[in-house]
Amino acid sequence: MVESGTIEQTLPGLEPMTPQSDLQVGRALARAPQKRLMLFSGRSNPELAQHIAENLDIELGNVKLKTFANGETYCRYEESVRGADMFIVQTACDPIDRNLVELLIMINAARLASVRRITAVIPWYFYARQDKKSRPREPISARLVADMLQAAGADRVLTMDLHAGQVQGFFHLPVDHMTAVPLFAQYVRDLKLSEPLAAVSPDTGRTKLAGKFAEMIDGDLVVLNKERPEQQVARVTTVIGDVEGKIAVMTDDIVDTAGTLVAGAQALKEAGALKVYACATHGLFNGPALERIASSEIDRLVVTDTVPVDPLTKPDNVEILTVAGILADTISNVFTDESVSAIFAGENQLFWTRRSTGGAPASPRPPTARSVFGCARSLGSASGRSREPCERLAAHPRANDEGGGRNACTDDNGAHRAGHGRRCSRRVSREDPTDRQRDGRKGLGAAGQPRDGRGNELHHVGGRGGNASDRGACG
Repeated sequence: MVESGTIEQTLPGLEPMTPQSDLQVGRALARAPQKRLMLFSGRSNPELAQHIAENLDIELGNVKLKTFANGETYCRYEESVRGADMFIVQTACDPIDRNLVELLIMINAARLASVRRITAVIPWYFYARQDKKSRPREPISARLVADMLQAAGADRVLTMDLHAGQVQGFFHLPVDHMTAVPLFAQYVRDLKLSEPLAAVSPDTGRTKLAGKFAEMIDGDLVVLNKERPEQQVARVTTVIGDVEGKIAVMTDDIVDTAGTLVAGAQALKEAGALKVYACATHGLFNGPALERIASSEIDRLVVTDTVPVDPLTKPDNVEILTVAGILADTISNVFTDESVSAIFAGENQLFWTRRSTGGAPASPRPPTARSVFGCARSLGSASGRSREPCERLAAHPRANDEGGGRNACTDDNGAHRAGHGRRCSRRVSREDPTDRQRDGRKGLGAAGQPRDGRGNELHHVGGRGGNASDRGACG
């Protein structure tokens, strides 16, 4: 007698799934595949996005963007983006409103496609100059743009050289603020000019930034006092400082119609400047800007590619530097959860003030090599590259300060270095734990510095008698 039986057979497509390899790390459980970086570009500045991708050793993602006959924008990602760390590059150039709406639509499409994190890379921020109410019944459009980006689903914003630093406060999400000032300073130093230099602020509002630029190029500080008799017209009334026999280098964030730069160059030449160089992050070149620059006293104008510039209409005295390396390094560090300020040795803040040292101004630091391009970065599974040190960053005198409770602002004894030009509000711990406990009970540290309950010195920023604008921490 033969017993009957049944044979179980798995239907095609219903095979049991092979479990993924798990990696136990302490209390965390990591599952492969690891997170991945994806870079996409809108239609505003695809050349810059392509250069960023080349610096990251990745390819731009495939996205379909088109405009319907009625003017509406259509967006669709043509590859899976689920769980990705996405960076969308879109800058504020003409047509500004279309590019802004396109960015919002791309962010919303990515959010609905289950992207893990969305970072809007906006080299030139939309409506950056409308950051306050100058007259009654005016909008604060920069705040409105921030609200729209957050409502669309952005998790982070990366931008460069905001017209006003308070725009960062319009957001309820992280904002990484990059600056091209170290890039311009490195450019000037690479010229190896034998004549003395003077860093020129085009107006009194950018005096602090021009003072920092003067330290970086080892030059003097000069300030221009200007007035606007009418819109789009600038007139320099006073040159504060000595430029006679020097090469003047003006720094600004925007070149719009070039009225300020042309008037400033004329005033500097009349004051005895040998040559006039100008640096600006965003070259908008609206209206008669290019014609004014071509026929002006400006010997060389250096801008970046945050906004696309037509090389066919560019005058001979205009030079364009790329910020793709800066943005690529920043994107890499954001993706790998590393420090962004380390790219600039902690000096990527737009506004700065010097630390008070007993009422005496801090002596300026000598200019040092700074890493702008080629900084060490690691993309993990995105590129598989190993982390390599940046030679220029390794040469920085503060590059190897680590551990021991000290930081770049302190010497071996935990005290502030003499001549440290930056301000610092970090807590500095002493080396001896016994002294730390004893001084912590007394509430005083070295040189009478107050301490908290853990024995850490509390360094007050601004010193006695400082006003509200002098009390703040550097980046």
